[in-house]
Amino acid sequence: VSEITIRNYRSDLASMVNLSCPNPDEFDLDSFIATGIEPYRRILAKSFRKSTANRKLGTLRGFLDWASESGLVQATVPRVYSVEAAPGTKVRARWLDAKEQERLLGAVLSEGLVRDNAIISVMLSTGIRTSELCELRWDDVEIDQNWGSLRVRRRATDSYATFHLDLIARLWLGPLGYKESQGSREKLFVGRSGGITRRSVEMLVKRYAKLAGLQGTTPLTLR
Repeated sequence: VSEITIRNYRSDLASMVNLSCPNPDEFDLDSFIATGIEPYRRILAKSFRKSTANRKLGTLRGFLDWASESGLVQATVPRVYSVEAAPGTKVRARWLDAKEQERLLGAVLSEGLVRDNAIISVMLSTGIRTSELCELRWDDVEIDQNWGSLRVRRRATDSYATFHLDLIARLWLGPLGYKESQGSREKLFVGRSGGITRRSVEMLVKRYAKLAGLQGTTPLTLR
C-alpha cells in the first residue's frame, strides 16, 4: 500500500492505544481484546463522525485479523461492530442504475482512452474493490469469443474469487493488449510510473462521473 495509507493505519492504531489506556506504555493487547473493544467503539462513536469512526474500526479489524493469524494473540478475537447511523437518520445506499451506467460509459467512451474504458467497464462488470483492480495481472484474465472471467486474489483468506466479465469489459480488454500479454505477470492497468494506484482510480472515476453529470460517484458506487 502507499505511504499515506501506512501512515493512516499507524495513526489509527496509535489513537486506539491512547484512547483505550491512560498510560499508553502500559497498553496490553490481550486485555484490550478481552474488555476494551466495545468501550473504544463507544468513544469513537461519540468523538468522531460516523465515517471516520468506522474507518478507524476497519483498521482495527485488519490489525486484529493479522495479530490472530500471526500468533500475536491466542484468544479468540470478537467481532468488531461498526458505528451505526444516529436514530432517525436516513441512509441511502448509492449506486448507479442502468441509465446512469450508460451515461458514465458514454462519458469515458467520448474521451477514447482504451485503458480508462477498460477500467470503468471492468469495475461495473465485476464490482471488485479498487485495491483488487490495482493488483490485477494479465494471467488473471481469460477471454474467448463468447465468455470471459477475472480472477481476483482475496488477501484476507489467501484465496481467489472468479468474476464473470460482460461483453463490454471483454471488448475493451482486447485492444488493451489481451492477446499480446495473455498469461503474463505484467500488471493489467498501468500509469506513468508502473501499476495504477488507488488514488489514480479514484481521480479517474471522479473525472468521468463529472463529465457524465453524476454527483457523488466514487469507486465504491461502482462496486
